[in-house]
Amino acid sequence: MNRVISQQKDTDFVWDYSRLQDRYHTGGSLIVFHQGERGFATFLAGMGIIGHAKPVCRIFSKLFLVDAYNTAPDPTFPEWRLFEIYDNLGTRHFVLRITHSYPLPESKDSDNSWLYTYPTIRDIVMELNNFGIDSMTYMTSNLLQTSPSYDTKQFAVMQSDELAIFDYMQHEEAPISLDGTKYDNDIILSTPSWSFGCVFKNFCTTPIKYVKLLISGTDTQSFIDWNSFESYKAYLYNYQSIVTHDDIIIKLKEILSDLEILTSGKSLDRIMADEFGGETHDYI
Repeated sequence: MNRVISQQKDTDFVWDYSRLQDRYHTGGSLIVFHQGERGFATFLAGMGIIGHAKPVCRIFSKLFLVDAYNTAPDPTFPEWRLFEIYDNLGTRHFVLRITHSYPLPESKDSDNSWLYTYPTIRDIVMELNNFGIDSMTYMTSNLLQTSPSYDTKQFAVMQSDELAIFDYMQHEEAPISLDGTKYDNDIILSTPSWSFGCVFKNFCTTPIKYVKLLISGTDTQSFIDWNSFESYKAYLYNYQSIVTHDDIIIKLKEILSDLEILTSGKSLDRIMADEFGGETHDYI
């Protein structure tokens, strides 16, 4: 391991340069997903394109909300993990796997989301400026659509196979579907998705090519939202030339199925450690 530790204001980066295909390569994009979103579509899409790659950087921050208790053996990890992949055209993409984030507030009075997420996101963008990253894609879902209080007359209702694209560089424009149709009603964005878009737009020092939020619909009837995953898979291949590793998806399907029927308090990370096991524990 060629370990190099760097620090931004509130965040520590533990790099393993031996895992980078080209330490001095510049350019490319950042792709971000949160593994815990309802339906796991973005988790499957993100882990599917990561494939068998191992993390090139582990990201730590005092602002992370980390449980006091853990398990032995195979403790879950408190850090976010960054991976490096290349698409079919030879473009590098850093893929950021968010393992946890500050919980969404139950009321405006208790909303500290920006306080605990902005510094880390800023530091990540500042760190990746060293690699010349010039674009960002954040994969998320229309999360609040599943809430019983969701106003379907005021806000957009999306089917699980829909995919909306919000261009954060043109943030006054409405999100559009893949066929170019604009959404008449607003889509509610929650942190950290819009926070990443806002911070990347303002802190990226390389001339920016694009900052996109990909927003899928949600399947409220299923534990695993396969329709949304297939939409992400198709988009990543058709528009960014990134291949999904089907063998990983098969394994993750087994893991998520175990999670669905689990009655104990095991986390997703712990189940993955049990399933992948051994040397591949570093992969998860």
